[in-house]
Parts: sequence; C-alpha cells; structure tokens
Amino acid sequence: MALLTGKVHKLYGAVRLGADYIDQNAELSLSPGLQTMLISNGVDNSFAAIARQDPRVRVGTSAVATALALSGIGGLEIAAGATELDFWLRQGEFAGTYTAGAAHLQITGHNGLFYPLTLNADGVSAAIRYEFAPAWDGTNDPLVLTPDQALGGTPAVDEAFVVGPVMINGVQLRGIQSVAVNFGIQVFQLFHEGEIWCVYLDIQKRSPSIVIRTADALSFNTFGLTVVAHTATDSLIYLRAVEENKDRHANAETEHIKIAVDDGIIYVSDLSGDANTPYNGEVTIEPTWDGTNAVLAITTGQAIVL
Repeated sequence: MALLTGKVHKLYGAVRLGADYIDQNAELSLSPGLQTMLISNGVDNSFAAIARQDPRVRVGTSAVATALALSGIGGLEIAAGATELDFWLRQGEFAGTYTAGAAHLQITGHNGLFYPLTLNADGVSAAIRYEFAPAWDGTNDPLVLTPDQALGGTPAVDEAFVVGPVMINGVQLRGIQSVAVNFGIQVFQLFHEGEIWCVYLDIQKRSPSIVIRTADALSFNTFGLTVVAHTATDSLIYLRAVEENKDRHANAETEHIKIAVDDGIIYVSDLSGDANTPYNGEVTIEPTWDGTNAVLAITTGQAIVL
C-alpha cells in the first residue's frame, strides 16, 4: 500500500485541437502568469489581490509534420465550442503504470492562439515547440483544470524526422549538422475595463530566423564575412523523414518536410574550432516578406529535390 496520500500525474502523449490530435507530446509546461497587487498602509502590506493574469502553456512534440499541418507560421485560433485545446496529465498507479478510467487531470483552453515557437533538428531527432496564449471570451475562464477526467485519443508514434539537405540560393550547403528555426512570433494583447485577463490578441510581428550548423568550413567561402542577399532561387531546408523499422525514406518519396525562404539575407554568424576539433560554423538566414510569398513557406509530404 502506498504511503503517499496524494496523486502522482505524468505527461500524456496527446494534445487535442478541436477534432484533431497531435501525438508524441514530450513536453508540457504551464505558467499561471499571475501579477499580484499589494498595498501597504505602513510597514507591512495590508491588502492583496490579483492585478492581472496572463497564463501560458508550452508543448513540445516530435510529430513535426502533424503539428505543422495544424498550426504553421500563421498559428491556429482556439475557439470555445469549435477548436478548443485540451491537454492531459495522466494519473500514475502505485507499483503499476497508469490508472485506468476517468482519473486524470484535463487542462482546457477555450479561446486564444496556438502558435509555433521553435523547430530544431539534428542527425538523430527533430522536435517543434508551441505556445498557447489564452484570451477571455467573457464567459469561459482562459484555462480550466478539471480532475477525474477520461483521456482523449490514442497516442501513437508514427512519424520521426532528422535534419536533411540545405540549398542556399540554389547551391547545396554541405556537412549539415543541425537546423534551428525560431519563428519569431510576437503576440499583441489587449486588456480592458480592469478585467484581469486578456480579451483580444493577434500576431503583431513575425521575425523568423534559421540557424544552420555545418562542418564544412569551405562552404563559408560562398558567404565571406558580410551579408549575402537571396537570389531569385529560393533557399530550401529539408527535414528528412525516418522510416520505421528501417532507416530513412528515399529522397524521391513524398514523406519529407520542406522549408522555403524566398527573400531575406544570409550571413555567417559563427565559425569555431581548434587543432583537435574540426571547424564548425553557423549560417543564419533572416527571411523577409517579398509582398507575395509567405515569409516562411513550410510544406509537409514533400520529396527532397537537389
């Protein structure tokens, strides 16, 4: 018999967005975002209250293609009664695995914006992280925690990616070690009438960047130590799909992810090594909008074309 009278919960592998699920959930963090109001009538505080609350939920998953298909650089609106957002913390069972039935903690977001933060890939894995910024609709609390709930979905692991080839201005950059995408999304929020929660939000600014790490120091001869502009040929960054029980999907198979950059600047942001360590360097792409194409065009189900 367990001596612990409390209940232990662990992360559940699925996130629900309306009728859709993102599996392979490997990270979940919740910040209540409380700001307190403390008023003193002398030495000690004599009054305490909530001044404002701006909660955030962050989630990370290796189901990169599924996640991007649901919420790309434009984010996804979360709306009560339509596309609500659900997370679960799964209750453990003493000397076992997990408790069956309606015994779990459900976290529901009724309204707000679900948008990507970062995407990282190297030679053995890839993962994408999202943030949920809630908003109050006048009825539902922005985030609701409900105990003793059944789990949703049936989490499965059926996709995996690693870093793939990179083409910059039509020329392949060799020796790729990793790619890190920062989506650079800034959210504008409006609070009104003294309410503690945000009542309106939107994407105020997007300033993405892509950092590519390569072991081929000769590649830097292409860029030098200054800024290179994009040509008429898009820069392409691929994430290579991993084939279950084998190794990698072939380039020609439409299983990969492609990130295309149409405009912007390219420059060397780091070059380091020593007598015992091969020189590695970083190439940074800072995309800009050309007035027509998406600042980052991300498509799943692609072949790798070199």
